[in-house]
Amino acid sequence: MSQSDGDDVAAIADVGPRVSRPYNAGNQYGLILVCLSVVVASMTMSIRDGQRVRLFGFPELPELCQFRSIYGVQCPGCGLTRSFISMGHFDVVAAWNYHSVGVCFFLLVVFQIPFRCLQISRHHRRLPQLHLGPAPQWVFGTLLVAAMIQWISRLL
Repeated sequence: MSQSDGDDVAAIADVGPRVSRPYNAGNQYGLILVCLSVVVASMTMSIRDGQRVRLFGFPELPELCQFRSIYGVQCPGCGLTRSFISMGHFDVVAAWNYHSVGVCFFLLVVFQIPFRCLQISRHHRRLPQLHLGPAPQWVFGTLLVAAMIQWISRLL
């Protein structure tokens, strides 16, 4: 390796801050698409008789909770779909009654849309991505623990 090769390697190494993982615009766009789909679906679906879920223009959807059909009790996620649908219709009280942690999960999904748009915008302006540190893992872990606590309290 010549001296000029070493200078080229040093120049490449000094291009910018080291990023723990490479930027992937597809991931950002994919997350926006998924989150938008969830929000739009929650706004177009309805709840019948407090239990049955209906998609706009289609008959009632079948019972999806295999845990409930096998064991006869609700699972930790029972009520999340109805909670999301209620949030999509801006009925926070009903959403809270179906699954209180579902309200937080829904807000987390909604938060992803502007946050991912901001990440894409920062990438186009050649700014570093925003890193939230361990906060996402803590928030998600806390919500999962809260869902388990709610489930246990419903069983008692």
